[in-house]
Amino acid sequence: MQQNHLRAEGIRESYFYRRGSVISPEDILEVFYSPLDELVSYNQSVVLEKRGSREPCFINKRREDLLMNFTKGVKDSGLGLTALLKFDNGMKRNFRIKPRTNFDEGLKKRPNIVYLEDENGNTLILREARDYEQDECVTKNCREVFRDHYRKDIPSNDLAMRLKEVNKDDVVLVSEPSLILSLEQLYAEDVIRRITPHLKIAGASDNQIWYVRNFLPSIRDSHLDMSDLMSYVGTLHGLGLMDTMDSQVAHYCLNKKKIVNIDPDFLTYTSNPKIIDNVDWGDFKSMIRELLLSESKLLPPECKKKRRETIRKVQERMGGSNLLGYLPMDLVSAPSLTFLSMDNFFCKE
Repeated sequence: MQQNHLRAEGIRESYFYRRGSVISPEDILEVFYSPLDELVSYNQSVVLEKRGSREPCFINKRREDLLMNFTKGVKDSGLGLTALLKFDNGMKRNFRIKPRTNFDEGLKKRPNIVYLEDENGNTLILREARDYEQDECVTKNCREVFRDHYRKDIPSNDLAMRLKEVNKDDVVLVSEPSLILSLEQLYAEDVIRRITPHLKIAGASDNQIWYVRNFLPSIRDSHLDMSDLMSYVGTLHGLGLMDTMDSQVAHYCLNKKKIVNIDPDFLTYTSNPKIIDNVDWGDFKSMIRELLLSESKLLPPECKKKRRETIRKVQERMGGSNLLGYLPMDLVSAPSLTFLSMDNFFCKE
């Protein structure tokens, strides 16, 4: 895959086809990844069962067999999948649609991206943003990290309950669809810097959105701008967000030379800065040492200062509001959809 000069934010319309017939983004992921359902279900059962109830050699063999079944079928299932994108400048481009195959055999959810690649090798990403609030494995993992602080009983579509019932010591999972729409509103109001990629939304349902974003270079492959990384971390923490549930260097890329998170599907929220400092900030410091190939436990003083200053500025610009108040009650009526949606945006009933 290669970076390109096609910009997702410039897409006006998107059309997806399978052997000449129109297909939805949801159907594309169904075609590619439904063969993985047995593997996903198996892995979830392993997580939810008591540790040691199955022999590791049996688990690994079963996973290998299920993954092999997927690999055999993926070429046939994807034949004839194409996309046509129309851009604001009048340009039209045809794309081949390719599945993701570089995932771990222990995956516990279907992959949620596919690659759109044109004849010149230019690549864009079609992503399905999902709500994992009811996922038992996610709940179990959150409980293991945050203990009794984690609250599962706050519905993502109930603003009044969120604002009233989420206490300072609580941690709640923020679904990616709601998060993306609220962050885009904050970007539009110039409250915060961008911490997620530019995108255009092709469609939405009551708990999912489908969007196209740019294919971005990893921070691993670029000079690490520590000041910008602290700006990113400070913005995240200033909003009360934590990435500890799925923190991976691979998720951090450069969007117009600024660090963003391309995979924000398991971010959590708390208004308690001590929880953020004790849990998420420690994870980020470990990631930074990994990037710098350093065993030192201490960060340069200017890094900590930049993070603290950014947190303060974000909180000042929020003006006493918090992120929970920006989360939309209803995805399809979110204010940010007015400027994020493609002209042929669809709403799934």
